[in-house]
Amino acid sequence: EAAPEGGPPPPPRAQRVPPPGSLRRERRALVRTREERIRDLGGLMLEMFRRDQFKQDLLIEQCQEVIAVESRLREIDELLSA
Repeated sequence: EAAPEGGPPPPPRAQRVPPPGSLRRERRALVRTREERIRDLGGLMLEMFRRDQFKQDLLIEQCQEVIAVESRLREIDELLSA
């Protein structure tokens, strides 16, 4: 919706916060995903060590995925504590 000529812009629409039950379910799923990704990352490191073939780009990609999951977990924790 456009602001009238010379008038103030319309107020931003508030984002809808999902219900706490939905956030808790998402959080539980993300915690499981995080644990699996960290376990997989450890296995990947072990295999790379065994083969003496470290692929830094693959490790970075896997770490970034874990960090993205952790970031979303922090967002959910903030929403649940509000």
